[in-house]
Amino acid sequence: RVERVFDISGVTGEGVPALLTAILERLRDIPRLAELVPTSSHRAYTLESHDESHWEVERISPRHFAVRGIRLERALRMTDFTNEEAAERFQRILEGSGVSNQLEKLGIQPGDTVHILNAELLWDQAALAADTEVERRSRRKTHRQRLRESFGEVNVKTKKKS
Repeated sequence: RVERVFDISGVTGEGVPALLTAILERLRDIPRLAELVPTSSHRAYTLESHDESHWEVERISPRHFAVRGIRLERALRMTDFTNEEAAERFQRILEGSGVSNQLEKLGIQPGDTVHILNAELLWDQAALAADTEVERRSRRKTHRQRLRESFGEVNVKTKKKS
């Protein structure tokens, strides 16, 4: 359906003002989208502010503990437990966040089960202690630590520049 034909020139610009005026009039005739949408169905979405580092530990039976927390649950979902280094990283996350200490305060024993989301983790304190010792020994030493091991305590005085 053709309502009107406009002769315009891209080179000289002839007829362009008339075309723009006709477009403006046509746009004014079209109802606004806001008028078509009922105001009662308008929804406002907001993000709640949650502390993602917050976690909770609960004893759910004598040998079972539940751990909940946004960041911990996300780390669990992202961890490939078939990869030993990834499993060790998750253990470090538990230790660094304080979850391991809280479990120990609640009386966790080797062989107890820790539930995070749908995963069941077996608590093995001996393996944790061995991993911590290996990690402590495998850390790279500073130059000062290597000097101490080789020569004993060395007092190094530096001269202040004035």
